[in-house]
Amino acid sequence: MAEFVLVAEKSKRPVGFFTCKLNKELLRYIKIKCLGRGLAAVLPEARGAYIGLLKATIYRGMNIMKVDIGEFDTQIYNYPVIKAYQRFGMELVLARYVFHKWIELS
Repeated sequence: MAEFVLVAEKSKRPVGFFTCKLNKELLRYIKIKCLGRGLAAVLPEARGAYIGLLKATIYRGMNIMKVDIGEFDTQIYNYPVIKAYQRFGMELVLARYVFHKWIELS
């Protein structure tokens, strides 16, 4: 569950959001405040501004939570977001694929 949700607006209309969650395990065991694994999305018409909205909401969330580090996820093939994270000074440290198999129960 998120600690709070930041909503991005354009002309006073919500166009995206970013959920902010504190990684309680890191805080409990090694005393590091980490903003982690938030969920972010924007409306299709705001996709051109997505990277700017992402940066603004991540920085705002990190400032509000007063964290030491941030940990963020995206799909491995989402190159624009990965490159944006790297421009923010973040590093790609883990990549994995999750496979799903749909089964039909009769």
